[in-house]
Amino acid sequence: MSQLPFRDFYDAIKRNDIVKLQQILTDHPGFLQEDVGAESWLQIAAKYADIATVEFFVQVGLDVTPALEDAVLYDRVDVARLLLDHGAKILTTDVGWGGAPLLAVAIDSVKMTQLLLDRGADPNVSWGSPPTSVLSKALDRGRTEVAELLLAHGATPTAPAPESPVTLREEIVRHFALRIGPVEPLSIAEIVPGEVAVSVHIVPPAPGHGYLLLFTTGMSDRALTVPAGREDDRYAELVLLLPSDWKLNPDSLADSRSGWAIEWLRRAAHFFHEHRTWIGPGYGILANGSPPQPLAPGLPFDSLLLFHPESGTAQVRVADGREIRFYTVYPLHPDERFLETHQGPAALLERLAPQASFPIIDVHRPSAVG
Repeated sequence: MSQLPFRDFYDAIKRNDIVKLQQILTDHPGFLQEDVGAESWLQIAAKYADIATVEFFVQVGLDVTPALEDAVLYDRVDVARLLLDHGAKILTTDVGWGGAPLLAVAIDSVKMTQLLLDRGADPNVSWGSPPTSVLSKALDRGRTEVAELLLAHGATPTAPAPESPVTLREEIVRHFALRIGPVEPLSIAEIVPGEVAVSVHIVPPAPGHGYLLLFTTGMSDRALTVPAGREDDRYAELVLLLPSDWKLNPDSLADSRSGWAIEWLRRAAHFFHEHRTWIGPGYGILANGSPPQPLAPGLPFDSLLLFHPESGTAQVRVADGREIRFYTVYPLHPDERFLETHQGPAALLERLAPQASFPIIDVHRPSAVG
């Protein structure tokens, strides 16, 4: 499997090189049946390729419904129309990481909202607890033209969901500002939140820490589902360390080569709520699928280690009495994950600790096992 030309195939999609795509499929029968992780090839094409390339993957029989979400998220109306023409379903739940309906993902685009409504999207679909309607979300975001479209199709507003506790988030930000350094005033927020609304905050490099520190807020708005006796592990947020030259501008975040870090930080923050589970007794492993696949095209890592460091910055007790634990997120090579599975986290951390970059992410680092 490792010798299959995944990178060549991915690059051919980005170049809209259908001849190359056909050649690879001819040379490697069964290539499309290989598990490539969180996204299908059609989903990748729906985000980046032209309409002819998307049509190519539709014709070879790949599932069109998951790709519709990507087309909507990237506001590719022609691609979305093509996928709908080929039977893609407009999902009302479990879209993306937060479980929001597809119509909610489209509210920043009048044309996309119009297309979905014309194709039968329910204008009164809602999500969350208490429920929030798509119309309420459009009004909250100031999308008046979209709101008018929804009203014209019979939408009625619901009471907006209450804001997450601002004081709790402020306390978390203050903790990092005091212990690490000044936090950038603007966070990276989600367009459509899920059960919890996760934001990513950035502490830029400064004397004493020559790296970017990213941390989440929102994950601890709700308690995790923990076993009896582990109540101290109910509230968690995540931390991720990046090299100082890691690009975090909007263009780079849309590029899988750099955007994967924040994407997976958010995904991890939602995962434990969505699956009604906890991180674990001081550590946890989150793999990308079964069998695990690369976290993003071209990456050597297929899973994440989440661990709770023994340091004063790794937890904070906030005003309402809850103790929030901060877990550092670190990507693993397959053989490192295998080592943890068979010998436990202590053996893995013993191997990782001597690496010069640890726990700062280095996409070029060799495996600590090999």
